[in-house]
Amino acid sequence: QNCPRMASRSVCRRHALHNKMDDTEKAEKKKTKTVLDKIVYAIRNQPQQANGCSRAAIHKYVKSALEYDNTKAIKLAIKKAVEKGTLEQVGQSFRVKGDAVVKATVDEDSKLQIEDVSKPKTKKKPGVT
Repeated sequence: QNCPRMASRSVCRRHALHNKMDDTEKAEKKKTKTVLDKIVYAIRNQPQQANGCSRAAIHKYVKSALEYDNTKAIKLAIKKAVEKGTLEQVGQSFRVKGDAVVKATVDEDSKLQIEDVSKPKTKKKPGVT
């Protein structure tokens, strides 16, 4: 394509960058347009936990994977999403409403066994003071 900004280069820088991006990256960037979309994407791509993801974990994922670093916008988007009902808040964690809830399971073998290690009480003999 002929780009007016091309000047003496054979390929425009803008077009060269777009050609380097593969289809999955393009699809990912198109999918996550709003801050709320980025938050939902981050929650769904985190390892599943019983209560969901913390605000800090969401922010770390959005910052590293989606290269978006605006803490105030993330906090505000989470707050509005909880008010609208898009996200559910459980304590300090958040999950997408309608997603399957992961239940914490504990194996019988891994449960803590408590043993009584106190000394047995000795009965006092009658008549001895």
